[in-house]
Amino acid sequence: MIALARPLSRPIGGAARNDGLEAAKWIALALMTMNHALIGQQEPLRTIGYIAGRPCIAVFASLLTLRLAQAPEGGAARAAKRLLIFGVIAEPVYLALVWRLQLRLDILFGLAAGVALIGLIRARRPAAAAALAVALIPVGAFIEGGCLTPLAMAAGAWAERRRKGAGVLLITLACAGAALLEAPDLPLSAAAVLAAPLMIAASRRLPAAPRLPGWAFYAYYPAHLALIWVVLGAYS
Repeated sequence: MIALARPLSRPIGGAARNDGLEAAKWIALALMTMNHALIGQQEPLRTIGYIAGRPCIAVFASLLTLRLAQAPEGGAARAAKRLLIFGVIAEPVYLALVWRLQLRLDILFGLAAGVALIGLIRARRPAAAAALAVALIPVGAFIEGGCLTPLAMAAGAWAERRRKGAGVLLITLACAGAALLEAPDLPLSAAAVLAAPLMIAASRRLPAAPRLPGWAFYAYYPAHLALIWVVLGAYS
């Protein structure tokens, strides 16, 4: 918890070049890739990949929230724009991979909604933030991560400014709840989400990991989905 509560080395506005969070991002990227690569496999591999990927949403949502909580105003708008652009690019191949299992928007849309809520709150536009929050409730079932994740990001940004580490814990609990709602017959998937704060705490104690440019992080999502889809198609 001490490592989790440690403040960022400097504000991101320009985000901090080394805020101790990159290792958690790399680990989450690896788990996410494993999850998606195993979607088309037989059981128990599909379920193993699904469980392994559950902490990823909480990690990505927490990293965005932690950094935006200390970023100058305007950072949320840029991040939301990137998330939406790459979310749209990723959606066709995302649906190609999961259409037998579910029909919904990929996680970048949910993260974009959370970032937009943070931006609206910081811009002192409570009416717009409330309208977006209310709109997310009925459509949450059609977004990866549900409506709880973006709502928790907004609440987490507020909580993080008052107590370091509170935002991550709040987001983790929300993502665990979303996982339980999505797969009530697989409680282990919700329990796996609880690894997210441990990953973030460990990240700050690991050697500094290389930091990708923001666009590269977002572009990886559609790129790795496309590669997995091509490989699965070649072997199907």
